[in-house]
Amino acid sequence: MVKIYVKTTESCNLHCKHCYINDFRNKTSFFDEDQTINWLKEYFKFYNFNIGDILISFHGGEPFLCPLPKMQKVVDAFPEVSFDATSNLCYSLTPEILDFIQKNFKDSFINNKAFIKTSWDYKIRFRDGKEQGLWWSNVKTLIKENVLVKPIICLTSILINEIKPWVLLKIFKDNGISFIDFERLTENTTEDKSLLPDLKAQDDYLYNL
Repeated sequence: MVKIYVKTTESCNLHCKHCYINDFRNKTSFFDEDQTINWLKEYFKFYNFNIGDILISFHGGEPFLCPLPKMQKVVDAFPEVSFDATSNLCYSLTPEILDFIQKNFKDSFINNKAFIKTSWDYKIRFRDGKEQGLWWSNVKTLIKENVLVKPIICLTSILINEIKPWVLLKIFKDNGISFIDFERLTENTTEDKSLLPDLKAQDDYLYNL
């Protein structure tokens, strides 16, 4: 599988403590879909990829701040390619966004079920209970609409020190989530070094999970 990230925008509606985008999140600019399509066609042609082995992932900032027709045009240009996106899910989940997810993001490993990846990070992503409440509300709506929700969680020192592995798993299982991906923070992707746990502590946490 060849995975290609398409950066739709640097704009973002959150201000996460570990994010490297900084003030660029306040820009309102979006990718050029026609240039992107032309570049991808040349890229695929040059490397002679099997088109069915390609995954294009819409990224940001927050990709769903980008106008949907721009992303849809990329999807329509490559009908044999797989697509997904990672979203913070802290916005109004309109019928148009829901339809876009259901129509375009299919998990080939789980009966081509519609899915979305989303970020959930303990004490560093949501500024208040309202943002986190909106996240959970959107997650429940997606699950009700038969969309598989796949959270991505940063292994921070705060998470490791304050939430036991079994507690973390129970939180998500009780809310209908069956898959969690974890990612490691690194020195060059976060300015707040206090969030970086000891490497052995990260490994022990994963082993305990």
